[in-house]
Amino acid sequence: MHTYSYYIVFIGDCSEIVLFFLFLLFLKRTRKYPWLLALVASITTLTGLTMILSAYKLNNLWIYHLIGLVELILIQGFYKRLHLQRWVNVVFSIVLIYYLFDSFFIESLLEMNALGRSISTLYLLALNLYFYLYTYQKEEIFEVSKSLVFFFNVGLTFYLAGSFFAFLMSNEIMFTSTDTSDFFYHGWVLHSMAQVMKNLIIGVALIKLRKR
Repeated sequence: MHTYSYYIVFIGDCSEIVLFFLFLLFLKRTRKYPWLLALVASITTLTGLTMILSAYKLNNLWIYHLIGLVELILIQGFYKRLHLQRWVNVVFSIVLIYYLFDSFFIESLLEMNALGRSISTLYLLALNLYFYLYTYQKEEIFEVSKSLVFFFNVGLTFYLAGSFFAFLMSNEIMFTSTDTSDFFYHGWVLHSMAQVMKNLIIGVALIKLRKR
């Protein structure tokens, strides 16, 4: 990986930590959303662990399997507010089972589970986009500029869309190249940029909402 790529990945990881501290700083508001708080706290903890292992040049890819699993479960929990139909929960169960099967039997825990992450991210992106339709069709009127949930969803749109293409790209790379650094150079940099965009949108929203 090129030096600047490491910096982009590092900034992406640090942005998760900054967002967590913002959630703590504005805990009076963020504690109203336990699913969001749990998601941010979990991702920050796991991201910090990846940074520590990376600093000691130890394999940290198995942690990204956990990050994907946490994202899948907690973001699904967050979207329960949409009153999802029963068949959606069935799809979630299938995606979850496949994710675990992929991690343990298809792709090694010591490698990036690009297949599992691609499918789980696509599923979450579909829920994410459905949020806008649900909000539009809802009879209740609310001010978008005062809704942390709405801005969180906007941030997730950028993150999930970027991550999906990053993992999709990594699948192609891993099938055609024996150089694993290709994945990080082409895929993980895009993922980190989406990560920064997500945390920037949510962080700015938190600060602006705090001033209201």
